[in-house]
Amino acid sequence: MIVSVLALLAAFLCCGGVSLAADPAAKVTVALSPASILADGSSQSIVTATVTDASGATVPGEAVTPVDSSPGSPLVSPPAVFVSRTTLAVATDGPVTSTNLPVTNQVVTLVATVASSVSSVSPSGSVAFENGGNPIAGCGAVPTPTPPTPTITVTCGTSFAAASSPAQLTAVFTPAPGSLVMGSTSAAQSFAINKDATSTSVTMVGSRAVVAVATSFRAVVTPSLPGSLAPAGTIQFLDSGVPIGSCLSEPLGPSSAATCTVTYQKLGVHLITAAYRGDASFAGSTSGPMTVAVQALGTLKASMQWTFHYTPTYTQARALVVDGVPPGATVVLKCRGHGCPFAKRVIVARQRTPCGPQGRHSCATHGVMDLAPRFGRRHLAPAVRITVAIIKAGWVGEYYRFTMRAGHRPSVWFACTAPGTTSPGAPC
Repeated sequence: MIVSVLALLAAFLCCGGVSLAADPAAKVTVALSPASILADGSSQSIVTATVTDASGATVPGEAVTPVDSSPGSPLVSPPAVFVSRTTLAVATDGPVTSTNLPVTNQVVTLVATVASSVSSVSPSGSVAFENGGNPIAGCGAVPTPTPPTPTITVTCGTSFAAASSPAQLTAVFTPAPGSLVMGSTSAAQSFAINKDATSTSVTMVGSRAVVAVATSFRAVVTPSLPGSLAPAGTIQFLDSGVPIGSCLSEPLGPSSAATCTVTYQKLGVHLITAAYRGDASFAGSTSGPMTVAVQALGTLKASMQWTFHYTPTYTQARALVVDGVPPGATVVLKCRGHGCPFAKRVIVARQRTPCGPQGRHSCATHGVMDLAPRFGRRHLAPAVRITVAIIKAGWVGEYYRFTMRAGHRPSVWFACTAPGTTSPGAPC
């Protein structure tokens, strides 16, 4: 800091710190070189005193003696130290008031004003903005501007979280070494931090939902004001407004996202929503509904060939061949009525099947199976009904129904089954 030596000398003469003695009839004129110096305790200025008479002529031989009137003090006393006053203002899009409170992640501007008690001496140093007595990150030591002025302003931008509400802020001015202005602290300001609003969205992972195959939904929570804090907590997934039992409370992970995985066993349409319950810093929100149509993996392309021997009193199944049954599919054979040797048989199509003498070998299968031997040439009475359902998880199946008739070949009806069922009626 630069100090006016004339001002200091005038202060000492005024206040009795240092005086210059000469003859009462003479006039003493003081010159300083330089006129101002740094207040660093080591800089010096040369004082030259000239004595003149009443007409202004120099009076030679007059002695001028500096006098220090402070007992025990050096000839030139240390400069005076002046007080300062620090004030704090807080604003967002306007001054923070009870009706204009900041929310989580909202940028808050802190403004500290430091004024010296003497207009000729400027504050110099740094300002620390504190919350609850602790320095705020990034605002813990903001330097005062240069060149200094008697009243300086220091600003810093920061944000807060509703979880730590209320904020209790102060601004602390710390003078630089050698400064003539003392430090000061502003009055504390206290205000609440409100929760930030959020929006929740839900999407399906993958292009479609398929029967008997796991389907995942992903929910993301987005704050209205992005910042250093992100929403945490849990998400509840709902189907047509009913909570999904396996996804009642899914935790938010990175990117404030949560996942729900379900496996549908039937075709159908589902309305999926995601509800965020909020946390200490963010308010909850619910997504709009997403329509999900559960589809089949495809339609089985098996086929059947059959041969029946029929008479006026009975019918025999001579050949009942299913062709093109994919591995993993199931053939459900039923017989109902007089003469049926069984009510139900279930055959699973495998990639390999026993073959050779007494079934001692394993042969690849091409999805062909003859169901007629299971009837053992039994006499099936008129009205006996044989059904063959070819089903596979996730796939639309096939359904054949044979109804025995006296003296005529059996009537045949074909339909498709919904994935996982043997009941006809699904679109083919």
